[in-house]
Amino acid sequence: MYRLELNQAPIYPIEKDKNSTGMYKGLFDCFDVNFIKRPFGNFPVPGFFFRFRARSTITLTCADENFISKTYLFGTHLFCFMESIFWEKSTGRKLSYRRLTPFFSFRSPVSLIDSSVLIRFPSRIVKIFYKLREHKIDTFLEFKGDAVRPDVKASFYMDTQRKEAAAVSFGRRWSLKKMFQASMKIFSPVSGSVIVNGEAPVIHLFTPEKAVAFMDMRKGYYFLKTRIHVLTGLGFYEGKSLSFYFAGEWNFSEPQTVESGIFYDGKSYQLPPVKITRPFGITRNWIIQDTESLVDLVFVPAKDGDIHRNLSLFILRTDYHTVFGEFEGLLKTTKGDKFNLKAFPGTGTKKLLRM
Repeated sequence: MYRLELNQAPIYPIEKDKNSTGMYKGLFDCFDVNFIKRPFGNFPVPGFFFRFRARSTITLTCADENFISKTYLFGTHLFCFMESIFWEKSTGRKLSYRRLTPFFSFRSPVSLIDSSVLIRFPSRIVKIFYKLREHKIDTFLEFKGDAVRPDVKASFYMDTQRKEAAAVSFGRRWSLKKMFQASMKIFSPVSGSVIVNGEAPVIHLFTPEKAVAFMDMRKGYYFLKTRIHVLTGLGFYEGKSLSFYFAGEWNFSEPQTVESGIFYDGKSYQLPPVKITRPFGITRNWIIQDTESLVDLVFVPAKDGDIHRNLSLFILRTDYHTVFGEFEGLLKTTKGDKFNLKAFPGTGTKKLLRM
């Protein structure tokens, strides 16, 4: 049986130009990757040039039995992008709000003790307040609609002090170069609301007894062309909160997934690398399996659950799918917990980024 004991996360993801690779309990105290020297090799250019290639992302997913909200923030020194998607399972209704933002409009925080992220435009407002000294993360969204989409306001409150909450950190190094990615993942029950001000206003409430939230934060240096697959499941199993994630990245060599884990009732477990395949395309079943008999899942996209975006701007190109659906199959922890999942809610993401 695959087993791995998790150590406490170090203060920095990079210390004295050495990468802290692996999975850790808790969070990095200083979430910064700029300490690494010449991440792309010994090119004869000033060190500050490489910082323009550093990328930061924040993804917040909140879900209960009938509603999923997903907010994605992406930032570099050259451009930034934000998007929020709301999906109601019972009706299949989707609302999507996005914006390409100017230089430096989004910076992922270095410390989560007391910090914030703010993106503010006349039609798009995103506020995230990190207050881990008070054991909470508060998020506020406000989007103005148009002829197709109504106005939406949303607020989410994560209580990281609850016994069901957990957090882990990852460090990953690519190939023989110094390119490095650090990530932190926080899972907790969530309270809040989503207010849709259409012709028939809708108010959807999230309560900690029925709703969970998963926040993924990443910083790192990537290849010029990067392909990423991310799958996340959120919900409850036999009355206890359950979340799991699989993050796979391809650099045109050997596909591998190193960020795989489970949050169950306040405890975190690492999973072995898994392989994600889509033999029938994006909108058909995704197959997730490992070699240790811990993961044997199928992600079934909803009939109307696919959202596709494509953006080309000078040297930038993105091809981005967000898919809502459900998980079916068997999932186990390294401690022997077994989950026979059926119609378990979740999301899948497929990205191609060239920059």
